[in-house]
Amino acid sequence: MAGSVIASGLEMPEEVVLNVPLVSIRGRESVTIENYKRLLGFSSEEAEILTKIGRLSVKGEGLYLEYMRKDVIKIKGRITGVCIK
Repeated sequence: MAGSVIASGLEMPEEVVLNVPLVSIRGRESVTIENYKRLLGFSSEEAEILTKIGRLSVKGEGLYLEYMRKDVIKIKGRITGVCIK
């Protein structure tokens, strides 16, 4: 709650202040994860990403990393599922 109040007071996005992941899914073709900690594993069928709130699993076919930066990662391919464990 305090983070939400700070975020609104500073007019900053809550995910930035609280450092929680922001997951954007674009149809079945891409997933972008902001505020991740690290990439735990990657194959053409599954990516596992560690976040502050748990492990995020992206499943699909023909997956590949479009880009991976310090705070954002984008996975493309045919996305069949996204799950937080």
